Amino acid sequence: MNVLTDSGLKIYQQETDKRYVRQEDGKGLSSNDFTDEYKKAVDEVVSSGQIATAITEEEIAALFD
Repeated sequence: MNVLTDSGLKIYQQETDKRYVRQEDGKGLSSNDFTDEYKKAVDEVVSSGQIATAITEEEIAALFD
């Protein structure tokens, strides 16, 4: 028979906490925090050409050189 000690329980809880995100008060699983206003701002930046919409493997590799 295996017995879970207090220290073992604490370790188990710490490891479990690493894998799961705790629910915040007032938010559910389908909570959408990405507002229409923010989406519009991001879309405007993308459509204006201020940022690249794609990156090549070579560009990614260059970041780590």
